Amino acid sequence: MIPWQKWLIYISIAGGLSVWAWLPLTTVSVGPTAFLDDTERLYFQRLVGQSALWTRISTRAFDRWKNPHPSVHLIAYTFPTWRTCTITLQEKSPDFLFIQDDRTTAMHRDGSILNPRLPAPHQLNNPDMMIIRGMPVAPHQLNALAIIKHRLSGYPNLGSLHIEASFQNDYIIYLNDALPIKLGPLTHLDKKLDALESFLKHNSATHTMHYIDLRYTDRVIVNYTHGRS
Repeated sequence: MIPWQKWLIYISIAGGLSVWAWLPLTTVSVGPTAFLDDTERLYFQRLVGQSALWTRISTRAFDRWKNPHPSVHLIAYTFPTWRTCTITLQEKSPDFLFIQDDRTTAMHRDGSILNPRLPAPHQLNNPDMMIIRGMPVAPHQLNALAIIKHRLSGYPNLGSLHIEASFQNDYIIYLNDALPIKLGPLTHLDKKLDALESFLKHNSATHTMHYIDLRYTDRVIVNYTHGRS
């Protein structure tokens, strides 16, 4: 039979452990992000005041903490001390950047809009990103844009890749912010890009060109800076 004094010791230890386990979280730190606005970053501060033990359980068990935002690819919760939490967010890469009026929208290749609330992303670090101006965000057109991006990625000497909608269904590609390639509608892309690829194999001096016109699928029309076409 256990003496009552030992029972008191066991109860005291159990009570102390219980209080310690359920102490509230006091500090939550969120690493830098490109696509979350202040309100979305404050979402994680809801963890403050929750039990430190429950926080460790809930951040592993519930989707609202595992997948808190469409821009987040991976999320890691670490606990430097029992009552502090550090959150590291690995965001998806912005494959497309749509610029229209006063709104800049970053989009991943899976169609996720990465900054649904933020008017413009913070600093971006993807040199392979395609920039689209004057064209609304249209997820159904991503396949066509991805084809253009993939086909022209074989010409790194052409520099950055921008595309602009000058009129409805009339698109112009800008290589290195300088050489316009008139594409027309986003149709017959394979034929147009095959013709462009064949032309560039034999005509690499793009600095001598004023523009390239691919709107006619059976030919490539080139206007040179010195007047020859």
